[in-house]
Amino acid sequence: MASSPLADLTYRGYDGPRASPGKRWTVITRQMIRAAFKKRVYWVMTLLSSWYFLTFLMLTFIFDAILGQANPEQGEQIAKQFYDLIIWRAQLLNGFAGSTVYLLVLALILGAGAIANDNRTNALLVYLSKPCSKFDYIFGKWMGIFVPMSLAFLIPGVGFYLIGILNYREQGFLTQTPWMLLGYLATILTASAFMSSICVGISSLFNQGRLAGATIAGVFFLSKFFSTLVGQILQNSDLRFGASYWLEQLSYLSVDGIMFGLGKIFMNTDGQAMYVINQQTRIVPAPNPALMLGVMIVLSAFFIWIAVARVRAVEVVK
Repeated sequence: MASSPLADLTYRGYDGPRASPGKRWTVITRQMIRAAFKKRVYWVMTLLSSWYFLTFLMLTFIFDAILGQANPEQGEQIAKQFYDLIIWRAQLLNGFAGSTVYLLVLALILGAGAIANDNRTNALLVYLSKPCSKFDYIFGKWMGIFVPMSLAFLIPGVGFYLIGILNYREQGFLTQTPWMLLGYLATILTASAFMSSICVGISSLFNQGRLAGATIAGVFFLSKFFSTLVGQILQNSDLRFGASYWLEQLSYLSVDGIMFGLGKIFMNTDGQAMYVINQQTRIVPAPNPALMLGVMIVLSAFFIWIAVARVRAVEVVK
């Protein structure tokens, strides 16, 4: 018995470094990030989310190749007319807008079961019985969704930005760059934070990740249906070129619409048609900044409040 672990009391004299209890959430976050990076589907979604940037660059490459075979003077004139039409920051924003479906898929992969699966296995009894507060648990889960999601959507956009600086300096790219990258970073980080808040809130309501995922997808697509309906009214009604202010604001009231609207605000653009075609399509102006930020903050706070109310170590019977 003298050599048993229970009899070994030498640890009482330990005088080494002690970890701060203020970073307990990092353990949960680190484990979620490692799990995300090990999933092949995560990297597949990251690649697929760059589809717009890749096709846009491919089309401009083909366009330049065709003009290179034409009369030099005439080709240069046509190229100038084409590139003068491009609003590069708007096309960078279009790349993000084209990837919002993949943002949803990543949210389902990373966040649908974040808390729901712990509810199913009663893991909260283990988490919250340790020196881990409710804040540590929820914030750790939130960051575990936010970090890999942000990274997945920063990689394609930053890549497009760097290619633009290297290859399109003479086509006006540098004249639009002072705040373009910062605006894109703000767009991605805000969108990821918004989706992370939705995920932790809805996931905390269920005991199965599949049900939480179906609910997250339902919220996304139902709100998208509403904003698309309002957008069709703007495009096809007599108000096409003079729509009312509030109807334009309503067209942004969906999960992806809020993210797209905030992107327009951060990148200081009203947007542009994809691939710089169909210029007759009505472009809805950027939304009111205070209104859009307010809606995003209120909704994010609401979903986080749900998580705070639902996460508890034991079932409370009222």
